Amino acid sequence: MKFVQPPLKYRMKIYYEELIEYKKLEGNRLALTTEEHKRHKFLREKLLRESQIFKDKIIELTNYHYIKIEGKTYDIWVEAFDDNFFSKSKWPSIDYCIDATNIAIGKLESIELKELGDKDSTDPHSVAYYLFDKFQFHPKVIEASRSLFKTKHYSQAIFEAFKAVNNFVKEKTGLELDGKALMTMVFKKENPIIKLNELRNQTEKDEQEGFMFLFMGAMVGIRNPKAHDNVIQADPYRTLEYLALASLLMKRAEEGELIKTIQPRKQWNLQKFLVDASEKCSHEVVDTINKLYDFTKKYSDSILWGTGAHWGSFTFRKSWHGIKASIFTVYSDSSLSVNFGQMLGKGIEEEVLESLRAELNRIPDINISRDAIPNGKNPDISVDPFVNAEHLNKFQEAVLSLCQNIESGSSK
Repeated sequence: MKFVQPPLKYRMKIYYEELIEYKKLEGNRLALTTEEHKRHKFLREKLLRESQIFKDKIIELTNYHYIKIEGKTYDIWVEAFDDNFFSKSKWPSIDYCIDATNIAIGKLESIELKELGDKDSTDPHSVAYYLFDKFQFHPKVIEASRSLFKTKHYSQAIFEAFKAVNNFVKEKTGLELDGKALMTMVFKKENPIIKLNELRNQTEKDEQEGFMFLFMGAMVGIRNPKAHDNVIQADPYRTLEYLALASLLMKRAEEGELIKTIQPRKQWNLQKFLVDASEKCSHEVVDTINKLYDFTKKYSDSILWGTGAHWGSFTFRKSWHGIKASIFTVYSDSSLSVNFGQMLGKGIEEEVLESLRAELNRIPDINISRDAIPNGKNPDISVDPFVNAEHLNKFQEAVLSLCQNIESGSSK
């Protein structure tokens, strides 16, 4: 497809936003992180190039070109990007460039409004085509759909926009998947390849999952060639709505954090587990983990080995009436989860689990919240307290007491 250059005003708005970001990074230049330094260098070089594109038009519209400082004249479009942090002319020049660009954008919008007034407002396509440029779509959506939209090929414009979304996600992740399967793998709530937020709480996890469904739905219902064949789109305004969705998805995918340390899952066993634990934990903790494994091997009905990519795990499981409940899980990073949520889901009564929580909280340095059980949580505690033999014994007694309650029928 032939590349269609986005309108000058739209590109100038991106330039304006990057000028503001550059000023912020430049102001903190002496305390930037490695990633921020890379971004600062990239922006400076990009803005230097783009200033050669925009400055003549901005100067024409605003007459902002030179400033005088202490009787000396400076070109703001040069001084703003001077690498000398302590230059007297640098900071006034950056501010002037930002102000000039903002004024120029306003004047370009005024010109567009006048041109729109001269158009036949009864022609939906003319108005919609004007609005196309006003929407500030993602540049890749503009590149994929603008010429098609201009020539009234609305269905194809929609299809190409969502095809661009699919291709962008593939390129960013390097995955060979496509369509719905690609979006499911990339944006899944647990261990996503592209994180749309920090996933620190349920609200953020819900947002991640919600956008996963939006990406999946877009691929199945819009981008899918079979679905596309059934779409006859003659409404330019409805087309703009589709393109707005494609642009939103493209922007979120671009802004999302690519998790680069993706590793294949592992099937853990005792030997692999102990090697990994020895690399991550002290000798005393590894010895304690060994004792927990021996306890699990002796008293559990089965041991479940984990498949985590970054650390190993084994789980103490208890069976009754054909049902297997996970009691606790030990990880090779010295953490241990008490699986209240899983036990509750298997029908073990809250009062039985509360008894376990109370017994565990009698062990020094363990404090499991009261809401862990009713909220179905699997709280993590450290193996460290169990280095003390008395504390380890109390933990084991609490687990055995739980098992006796289960075996005696204290379940639903």
